[in-house]
Amino acid sequence: MMRFRFLPFFPALAILCALGACSSKTESDKASGGNASASEDAFLAEVRKEAAKSPAGPGAAPAAAGLPKIELQTTAYDMGVVPSTEIAVQKMKVFNRGQAPLKIERVSTSCGCTTGEMEQSLIPPGGESNLIIRVDPKKIPGFFASKVLTVHSNDAANPHPTIDVVTHVQPEVEFDPEVLDFGSVELGQSAKASARVRQMQDAPLELTSAVFQRDPPYLKVTQTLAPEAEWRTPGKREYVIDVEILPTAPTGPYDEWIILSTNLTRIAQLPLKFKGTIVGPYELAPRTVAVRGVTPGTPMTGVLTLTGKQDLRVLEVANSNTAVKVTHRPGEKPNTVTFDFTVPERTASPSLRDTWKIVFEVAGQRHEESVPAVIILTREN
Repeated sequence: MMRFRFLPFFPALAILCALGACSSKTESDKASGGNASASEDAFLAEVRKEAAKSPAGPGAAPAAAGLPKIELQTTAYDMGVVPSTEIAVQKMKVFNRGQAPLKIERVSTSCGCTTGEMEQSLIPPGGESNLIIRVDPKKIPGFFASKVLTVHSNDAANPHPTIDVVTHVQPEVEFDPEVLDFGSVELGQSAKASARVRQMQDAPLELTSAVFQRDPPYLKVTQTLAPEAEWRTPGKREYVIDVEILPTAPTGPYDEWIILSTNLTRIAQLPLKFKGTIVGPYELAPRTVAVRGVTPGTPMTGVLTLTGKQDLRVLEVANSNTAVKVTHRPGEKPNTVTFDFTVPERTASPSLRDTWKIVFEVAGQRHEESVPAVIILTREN
């Protein structure tokens, strides 16, 4: 069976920082062929070996005589609830438990919303300094953040300790419920679910639109301003978000996001989670075929499975993209059908989009499904 990877729906962003350093050559460096880096690595390895012989932790003896030793007030710092309108600033202690000056080179972060800066970068033996932590709520796309600060120092035994910084942003709105869950609905039936969006700030809240992120045709969403008499807090608006599941909705679990456009300065778009399950006599998984690393001419097997609760029979399989060949075969378990595909020849574009139409019967009842597919080919050598 060929290996394949499913494409993520929400690609992650990574920020790579290149770090450089320089140092002058010593006589010992020259004797070793001028390899300063190798000489420094050997020295640090020896220091770490000596440091391992001493206990670590608050109040413990220094890592080694004549060396600095960093100790953080905590490795998990909670900023608590911070205002949504201004940068929050708090301080935590950084100690030098060693016998030589501790130099803090820099403080790096996993996200620009949470940063750190030392009040004093050089800490004498037995001394302490404050790490100033700043959180910018305008850079947090929600009401919660968990980020990592890394303190870079000249402590050879522990040069890069980390701090998990947790922040709760004072919310501008409140969702009730927090997740709009329509539960389980039988295939072919319609259903409705509602949520309230309440204004929590003093400035009037305006919701200008509500749409599903993936905009499925069998789900409808609307937003309306609730009558003022229904507002929980006088003067603070409430909106009603109504979702309708149409009878044409296919089976399977639903895990969607509703995007609410607002007049909020910090968050122009609010995400509201929507979930539930359409249950029926069959299951189709996954709902979308997304495969990367496809080599032309090599079959990709087991990318889609249709399971019937009773007798299952596939009547027709057709797809819209002529560059893709879709086939099906009996699955490993009773009343299951497995779908495979092949891209026989390399195409002009490495990215192919397709729609698979599957017509089948379960216990003699006819059903039809349309499955979107995204296929990414390998690069040509």
